[in-house]
Amino acid sequence: MFREKSDSCGVVGFRRFGMKQNQYRVLLVEDDVSVASSLIFVLMHESAGRFEATHAGTLSRAKDLLQVDSFDVILLDLNLPDSNGLSTCISIHAFRPELPVVIMSGTEDEELAMASLKTGAQDYLIKGHVNGQFIARTLRYAIE
Repeated sequence: MFREKSDSCGVVGFRRFGMKQNQYRVLLVEDDVSVASSLIFVLMHESAGRFEATHAGTLSRAKDLLQVDSFDVILLDLNLPDSNGLSTCISIHAFRPELPVVIMSGTEDEELAMASLKTGAQDYLIKGHVNGQFIARTLRYAIE
């Protein structure tokens, strides 16, 4: 049912064959591979297979993927090896302003959350404070 795919840069994603119309493509931008793996697992299994996720560990890799592939939503960590804080959200939103962006951060900072929303993010989630169903619903709402 699921097949792991990897490109020459080590980007790992999982594709469910026979995608239905109710399935969504997520670009997960997260530098911590264990967090990314957990989020991919949650999106695939706890959302009844509604999401196909592709992982990028840096902002520059995310931009590369956005140039060659199509996605419905971006799930974005703000602190990456090549970008930090609010500038991460600003940069990805400026690069693809038509795509909804949901922030998934380990930083519980109300000011940063509000600033992210003002720069184009649809929502700001805090790692460890949300479950799989909540993440899936947030992504669906951002897409719709």
